[in-house]
Amino acid sequence: MFVRTGESQMRGLSKLNIKRSIHAKLLISFIVVIIFSTLATSLWFYNISVNVVEEKVSTSFVDNLTFVGGGVEDQLTSIYELSEYIYVNHDVNKVLTSSYSNDFDYFSDASRVQQVLQDYSLHRHIFSQLSSIIITGNNGKNINFGENSGRIDLEKLRSKPWFEATKKLDGKVLSLGLTENDAGYATFGNKYVFSIARLLKNSELEKSGIVYISFYASFLGDLLKTSSINSKSAITIVDNNGKVAYDTQSLIPMNSEYPALSQIKQEKGSYISTISGKKYLTAYFHIAKFNWWAFQTIPYKELTIDNNAIFTVVAMIFFISIIFTSLIWFFISSSIVRPIKNLTSVIKQYSTHNTLTKIKVSTYDEIGLLGANFNHMIDRIQTLFEDWTDEHTKKKEAEFQALQAQINPHFIYNTLNTIRWIAIIQKSDSIKEIVDRLGSILRNTFKNTNPTVTIGEEIDFIQDYITIQKFRYNDKFDMVVKVDSEILDYQCLKFILQPFIENAIFHGIEPKDGYGRIVLSIQYQEDDLVIFIEDNGVGMNVEETQKARGIGMRNVHQRIQLTYGLNYGVQIESVINEYTQIKITFPALK
Repeated sequence: MFVRTGESQMRGLSKLNIKRSIHAKLLISFIVVIIFSTLATSLWFYNISVNVVEEKVSTSFVDNLTFVGGGVEDQLTSIYELSEYIYVNHDVNKVLTSSYSNDFDYFSDASRVQQVLQDYSLHRHIFSQLSSIIITGNNGKNINFGENSGRIDLEKLRSKPWFEATKKLDGKVLSLGLTENDAGYATFGNKYVFSIARLLKNSELEKSGIVYISFYASFLGDLLKTSSINSKSAITIVDNNGKVAYDTQSLIPMNSEYPALSQIKQEKGSYISTISGKKYLTAYFHIAKFNWWAFQTIPYKELTIDNNAIFTVVAMIFFISIIFTSLIWFFISSSIVRPIKNLTSVIKQYSTHNTLTKIKVSTYDEIGLLGANFNHMIDRIQTLFEDWTDEHTKKKEAEFQALQAQINPHFIYNTLNTIRWIAIIQKSDSIKEIVDRLGSILRNTFKNTNPTVTIGEEIDFIQDYITIQKFRYNDKFDMVVKVDSEILDYQCLKFILQPFIENAIFHGIEPKDGYGRIVLSIQYQEDDLVIFIEDNGVGMNVEETQKARGIGMRNVHQRIQLTYGLNYGVQIESVINEYTQIKITFPALK
């Protein structure tokens, strides 16, 4: 009776009236909504304008930073050239290698070096920012130059980690980056210095001393203050240690770590950053020669000042449109959505109660057609579910019977082959042991058709299996069983252990160099039994663990869940070249 009614509904819906179709309803709604399509167009143009401004500013910043980077590179090159000048200077080498009999000769030679450095500095503007030059020799003689050189504690200088590190570089320059001034006092502009150190050698290339050179961080100031394109932007220089060496607007504190530096993968470019909770556009350039970085940052709001008026108008239109269209769409959509809600409630009922109920079809549009098809689908689902349940049950029974009748053809073949070779080579009673164990396995396989056995019976079965495999592998491995006697009477599924023991031997211990060990333990946890099978074989990677090699292993997991529920089953944990552990959980039943 119900089927005939559904068929009549299907025939009625097949003659769908265009005027009553959901397509017509959506078309009318679309005509109302399209009036406000200019909103989307306005927003699109607004976003385009912001993107164009951002791109232009980024390009100009990168161009500016390229120029700044060149200037910084020139300044750093001058400092490195100074160390090279000192490295090859004959007068410096004389002071560091001479054994002076009186202080007059030493002071005379040291004064000559200071005069040489003074002459060298006359034609180089960067020397106006020199803090100190300390040349300390292995012969105990020192040369100081610069306004702060006399205030630096030489013993403290020699105790710093970089001092010993410099000796290991064999004359290469060690950049110390930005550090606090070692002179022991700080005034505006000279709290931080940029320093380098270098091992000095004599004419025979023997180590003769160390030169330490430091310049005030403000040596970058004149260059940067004249380079910023926009007065609202800040230029920041970051040294080779990732520390802020200079910032024109003190946006980021000096000598602090520059944020997100490790995430930059290109030589130059731009990105949106957040500093102190504010959004900024940041461009960057890599000073590759010295592994320094130049950044130019501007508040993001500065880019959109000219677009604020457009944004205000667009926002007003947007909110008015939302209110107006929401009222219209509310009444239109209510009539459309109501039948869909009825259908949804039926589907939700299935998800919570696992039962499907047919819905009442009261409209003759696309929603009504959907409802009629849904009713028809329910009939088909119920039929298909019944067929699937019956087929799945039969399939699992067949798989279990097949597994019971045919443990593993390869196992039987290998066992018989083992018997044959033992018989030929050893001529011992080992054959009797193998045959007895094999007979015990076959008896346990065929005599009991029940799907469950006791834990004790299952362990006896696996002990027979292990004995045969130990003959085959010439005692390459051993198995330890850790089970309390009171657990032996509990029930478990038949053949629950063999697939995992087989996997441990074939895929874990057989490829392993050296002696293998399998530990079988069973624990009582609350109302469940937990079996652990662990081997010290070659292990499995993540992909192999997820695949859970072998149909027998997957079959055990499925049998447990079909028998006891989805809360039980098999878990695999493995580490390559260390171990594989199988965890089998099922309820404790007698």
